[in-house]
Amino acid sequence: MKRSLPILIALILCVALCSCKSKEATAADDMILAIGEVTLDSEQDITQAEKAVNALGDKDYKQLEYLEELEKARTTYDDLVDRDDANHIIESINEIKDNVTLDSEKKIQSVRKAYNKCTDRAKKYINNYEDLVKSEETLSVLKVENVVKNISAIGTVTLDSEMSISNAQTLFNRLSVVEKSQVSNAETLNNAVKTLETLKEQKQEQERLEREKAAKKAIAKMKVITDKVEGITWYHSPNEPYYADSRSYVLPYIGKKDSYVWLRLRFHYTGNSWIFFDHLTVVVDAQKYYKTFSYYDVNRDNDTEVWEWVDIAPSTADIQMLENIADSQETIVRFQGDNYHYDLTIKSSDKAAIKDVLAAYNALNTI
Repeated sequence: MKRSLPILIALILCVALCSCKSKEATAADDMILAIGEVTLDSEQDITQAEKAVNALGDKDYKQLEYLEELEKARTTYDDLVDRDDANHIIESINEIKDNVTLDSEKKIQSVRKAYNKCTDRAKKYINNYEDLVKSEETLSVLKVENVVKNISAIGTVTLDSEMSISNAQTLFNRLSVVEKSQVSNAETLNNAVKTLETLKEQKQEQERLEREKAAKKAIAKMKVITDKVEGITWYHSPNEPYYADSRSYVLPYIGKKDSYVWLRLRFHYTGNSWIFFDHLTVVVDAQKYYKTFSYYDVNRDNDTEVWEWVDIAPSTADIQMLENIADSQETIVRFQGDNYHYDLTIKSSDKAAIKDVLAAYNALNTI
């Protein structure tokens, strides 16, 4: 009997130890109890308790005493959220149902999106869903009527009708397939689009013919020199001097071989004495341009007079300079050497010649 007593005590201690709740299970139960009364603000407490429960091992999980309370808290919270979502949707529907206009479209779409997104249980709480449907139907009728009105407003189609046709087309394209089928004058819109396209094509063709006519007129002003050996046609302004020792000038000219057209620009000095210029300053009204050349860029010759010139492929900036010269009140070109210089004031006839050459250049690139 004395021997069995220690064994009995050991068994009792073992059972007591086995029945003691773990710290982890106790902590999880405490978190469940801390939830208290469930409100819309309880989400964080519920979620934290659920995470604590899910983190337990099987042995600790079996020791939980308030798991059912946690499940009830979750159910209650989800129901509160569903009711809250439903109440917001109910309020939104009530706000729009009695005053649907074209401006209501975004609001109605927002309510529809919210309704489709909410749970089935929340949808059951929404007691005015039919009002949302009626609002959508009313909006649909208004949209169709608005498209019909905009199409009717197009009237006789002219080139000035593009904006009104575009507006009507945009509104029509926003309609659903069913709504489009309800637009009574949709064919009128289709015909207006086709008519406008025809008018635009006719205008483009007329503009093309006018450009071609202007181009031929511009080219006709040029003096044409054909190099049959190289297969190049040169176009010069009649105002460009025939003889190199006639006068100083700044003029462009054009080259054309097959379909390739290019522009050249000549700065030409003629005088009684050498300048040996290697740079230029071009003053166009108040704006200045600078050009610099190496010694071998400049060509020189003489007879009774001396002449020096450079002949370059003008850059985009050079072409802009020529356009500015042609439109200027006064342009002075200084041919500058180390010791001497010469100032050339561009004549009005040369300004007109520059315009004619540039016009012919654009024309040859157009036709």
